[in-house]
Amino acid sequence: MIRKGSNDLDKLVLGYQLNKDSGVLDEICDRSYPIIGQITKQVYRHSKNFDRKEFFQDGCECLISSAVKNYDETKGLSFERYLGFRVKGAIEDGLRRIDHLGRTQRRRITKLREAQGFYETVHGKKRFTIGELIELTGKTRKSILTTLMLDEGRLVSLSRPPLGSNSSLDTVLGFSDDPSAIAIQHEFSEMTYKFMEERLTPNTFEAIHLRYIENMTLREISKLQGITESRISKNVSNGLNELKIFFSGKIGTEPMDGQHSAA
Repeated sequence: MIRKGSNDLDKLVLGYQLNKDSGVLDEICDRSYPIIGQITKQVYRHSKNFDRKEFFQDGCECLISSAVKNYDETKGLSFERYLGFRVKGAIEDGLRRIDHLGRTQRRRITKLREAQGFYETVHGKKRFTIGELIELTGKTRKSILTTLMLDEGRLVSLSRPPLGSNSSLDTVLGFSDDPSAIAIQHEFSEMTYKFMEERLTPNTFEAIHLRYIENMTLREISKLQGITESRISKNVSNGLNELKIFFSGKIGTEPMDGQHSAA
């Protein structure tokens, strides 16, 4: 039941939740973009060292992926207010994800996102093979994998505990302005990215990304990589073990098993 006093945007969202009409979703997006733009503008005033387009993209992704889907008019909020809360949260998450990245790294992420968006528009695909991204961007396999991991930021998320730890990094650091805390955060990120680039084979790096970031099954990864599910499972297991050793500070000097052989 639509609550008394609901505005037109609320009614559109509730109607879409029932009927999943793509035309209605387009109208919701058209009417929501100015709201997202205003919030983006407010955030940008305080964070001008980041790309304003990234803020807007985070807000739009939140609109499509969660705000429209999860809006509950019985909570007493208009969709516009609810969207505002969700978009601000999405932008905050985006800042937490990239605040340790330099401008060059952020540009790489932006270009990769643009390539993914172009490919999705042309081919209607939301999942891409590494080969397709290489073809689109002209970048190396290693560069693509690293950028994907930087973009997702989940293996080294500030809000998720590192492997083998019960405390998340933001809890450890307390998001303090203390220069030493910021230095630790930067060092942690740089060490982790360097480890993933240097210690994991490309197939292992890709398999971990697809399995835990993209939530793909072993069968789906097998089709993408052209190797057996058991081999992928072994690669992922070995890679995660290396990460655990790395985070515990016991990493050795020799490459992981199979580093010099084709996975």
